[in-house]
Amino acid sequence: MTHRRIFLIFLLLAATVSSVPSALADDARPLLAQNESRTDPSPSPTPMPTQGQENAAPDDLQQQIKALHQKVEELEKESEARKALRISEEEKASAEEQVLSAAGREYTLIPAKQLGFEYGMQYSYLSSDLLEDLRNSEGNRLAVERRGNHTFYHTLFLEKGLVNNLSINGTLPFVYKYDERSVDDDREVTDLGDASAGLQYQPFKTGGAWPDMIVILEGSFPTGRSPYKINPETELSTGNGYYATTAGLTFSKTIDPVVPFGSLFYTYAFPTSDTDQIQPGGKVLTEVDAGETLGFSLGMASALSYKTSLNFTYQYAYHTETEYAFTDGTAYESNSWVTSSFSIGAGWRLSPKFSLFVKTAIGLTSDDPDFTFSIRIPVRFNLGD
Repeated sequence: MTHRRIFLIFLLLAATVSSVPSALADDARPLLAQNESRTDPSPSPTPMPTQGQENAAPDDLQQQIKALHQKVEELEKESEARKALRISEEEKASAEEQVLSAAGREYTLIPAKQLGFEYGMQYSYLSSDLLEDLRNSEGNRLAVERRGNHTFYHTLFLEKGLVNNLSINGTLPFVYKYDERSVDDDREVTDLGDASAGLQYQPFKTGGAWPDMIVILEGSFPTGRSPYKINPETELSTGNGYYATTAGLTFSKTIDPVVPFGSLFYTYAFPTSDTDQIQPGGKVLTEVDAGETLGFSLGMASALSYKTSLNFTYQYAYHTETEYAFTDGTAYESNSWVTSSFSIGAGWRLSPKFSLFVKTAIGLTSDDPDFTFSIRIPVRFNLGD
């Protein structure tokens, strides 16, 4: 029983007690009139109360009790409605964080005293056609070999809030690749990918006229199988083969009913001499300088409800030339290249701790996968009050 209901019942009892003396006084008036008639030589006739007058006070009391019960029920319904409204406001306050989490974890910052764990699965498919010059008894002719590369990434992601505006995170991927060819030369590999660790820092509080900004600093490590240590004719790689560092900024701003967001990033790949690859002609690769990458992304997210969201993202990256050095003193430089993609994602908040995010991306250049499909399941744990 709520405190409001106890208070109303107390008022009801008080009203009942106050109306009892009034009723008793009405019943005592005829007796007083009879006593006065004995002393008064010329008494006036006193009318006797009728049956309706005797029941008037109890009927009024019952109506008051009924009205008070109705008022209590109305107040209880109003209290439940206000409680439901407060829950909706709390869910609405976290809508921006939810839709940005669906767009990508780089747009959110985990609070202090929370630990975040995430499992992610990504599948990408890249197809290509290779022209080969086949020599036979009939002369030279060209043949087309179709190749399809299937790649699965299983990623474990861990993040911890150090303070409310600073967090640390780490990623460990497991990679499976299957290279399918039209000739009997299929290849596959299962190994670790390149691990990474990073920091996220939010210099300014959320809100105000300016967009929310997060500063990102991340480093990747060549824990995967290097493409410069394998036989490219028979093996597949699972990593980049070099150390790299990335610095970036992300921006977001709530403009009801959508949340526009974007990012800028710069990646520097450190030159590596940890190579052991023999090229055609007997030359040995001694050093690789993968160069730099500069890119950006733009997108828009919207909360369809307090538990579902939808987002659209465009990504662009420009990669500078890669330089290769060999034991005979020669060096080669590749051309610069561009990657670009467009993705559509959605998110579902399954519970206060669990969410499900899916995304499909379409490659817009020949260096991008034809398409990519990914699933993320983040979980957050409170470590204390």
